[in-house]
Amino acid sequence: MSNPLFLGLDKFWSVYNGDTSFLPLYLPLLFWVVSYTYCRFVRREFHKWTLLHSFHNFGAIVLGLISLYYDNDAVFSERLSILWSMAYFLVDIVDCIVRGDVAYTVHATFCLLLGVANYTTPVCRELRMNSKAALLECSTPFLYVAKTTRHPAHFILFALAFTLCRIVWVPVLSLQLKQAGRGYTDYLQLALCGFYCLNLFWYAKILRILYDGATGKIDKKEV
Repeated sequence: MSNPLFLGLDKFWSVYNGDTSFLPLYLPLLFWVVSYTYCRFVRREFHKWTLLHSFHNFGAIVLGLISLYYDNDAVFSERLSILWSMAYFLVDIVDCIVRGDVAYTVHATFCLLLGVANYTTPVCRELRMNSKAALLECSTPFLYVAKTTRHPAHFILFALAFTLCRIVWVPVLSLQLKQAGRGYTDYLQLALCGFYCLNLFWYAKILRILYDGATGKIDKKEV
């Protein structure tokens, strides 16, 4: 006789992974809303809760890698990766607006809109663009380490990770869309270009910090 626990888990996964289930959105969204409400209640800054945001980053990376590995929605749907991050950015955008952080509000808006595009556009689902885009988050842990230690070597590692994961990787995604028939004037390409420009803005700041560090002008508060 099959183990009732395994049967229950299998049934839950069949529902959770199904094309019509929005549990992959509602459950993470509930978690982020509760976390944000807790921060507001205890007067803790949500955007500075590194461990919490790391949970999203690693979750996005792991879900993306699993989705790319199986490349089969019947086994592991691309929806899981998309809805995981959409739930996070729905709350993140509220926090950014409340704080008046323009740059991160724009970032959260782009991420949310690209998530919607990844969910609703067949070519993005077929290419698993959201799972590939989740690999951008591989640079984020290096940022957290650099901010925590303020060590120049850690910031250099972050700069290298940012270069590979964002400055190099985003054009690769754009090229894949182009090869799939979405030209550079397509709305998907324009949205991705806008997101890339924001990353170039941050990259310019990173390069300036590296230059100031090399010339002895660095201010640790800028890291």
